[in-house]
Amino acid sequence: MIKRTGRAKVLKPYFRASIISLHSLIWGKRLRGAPGSTSMALKASRYRLQNEQLWQAFNRFAQRSYIIDWRARVDSLPFEENPSFGSLLYALSVVETDTQSVYQRLCQANAYRRPPMYAFVTAWLQEELEHGRALEAMAEKYRANKCVMGRRQRSSLRSTLSGPALYAARLVSPGIESVYATVGTITEYVALRIYNRCSLLATHPAASSLLREIALQESRHMMFYRNAAIIFNQNPYAQGLARIGVPLFWRPPGVDPLGLSTWRETFAPLLTDPELIAQMLRADQIVQELPGMSSIEVMRPFLKKMGIANPASKLVAGARARGHATRLSA
Repeated sequence: MIKRTGRAKVLKPYFRASIISLHSLIWGKRLRGAPGSTSMALKASRYRLQNEQLWQAFNRFAQRSYIIDWRARVDSLPFEENPSFGSLLYALSVVETDTQSVYQRLCQANAYRRPPMYAFVTAWLQEELEHGRALEAMAEKYRANKCVMGRRQRSSLRSTLSGPALYAARLVSPGIESVYATVGTITEYVALRIYNRCSLLATHPAASSLLREIALQESRHMMFYRNAAIIFNQNPYAQGLARIGVPLFWRPPGVDPLGLSTWRETFAPLLTDPELIAQMLRADQIVQELPGMSSIEVMRPFLKKMGIANPASKLVAGARARGHATRLSA
């Protein structure tokens, strides 16, 4: 074994000082004790405080996190000839299963670099995938037409550019974290409203209870995302990127994996319901309640673009007047 000399111990401090000086020269950062060190210390303190708040939000979520036991309830369902409702359930199972690709894309953007966010998404992914298995098994009981699914249109410009854009998003952290948390808040809110509505369409009590339980888990996901968005949006820089990124990246759950035409065809039984439309419009209010997002709308422009319903129409206004724009069910 080669015996180490004292020369390495002598040279090591010089090498360390040279590396720190080079790093300071490249990035414009000052050494400890210099005038710029105060802002760096404040940033580090803010980062630690955000992590503590995120851990608190995750712990509240984890106390009620579990994997749904659905097999006995689905086995008790009789077979029923309702392919329209079955196809809707199968489409929802495709959406839930697509969370694997969502997870991979967000890993590209480094959205899970904080330990509490990674802990949450690990539990979130397990619950969502189990939702997909339950919905697929339930769809078979309703004789779902699975051939309709998977007719994904050719890749859009948005999906083609998503990969490079997500890699580029690594450069704008923590802004990407704010965008991710805000988009997650809207998506989970819309999902829980859809599941609650589907529970009313189900003809069997076991199916209704399972769909309500899935909606309840989606509401817990939404509450974590909302708390995370509030934490991240305390940073004005993150607010600015969220105002740009959320309208750019958000689409209703299911549009990306199914394609817009298949999504609209499959969800047609829900999109003609004025009560559900009024509830979906509340997503804009939820976003506007976040710090720095008071002028952002995503759902209303989407509905206008799709021609599904005019948000100013008497149909939706009547649903609002009857008190159907409901509160969040945490």
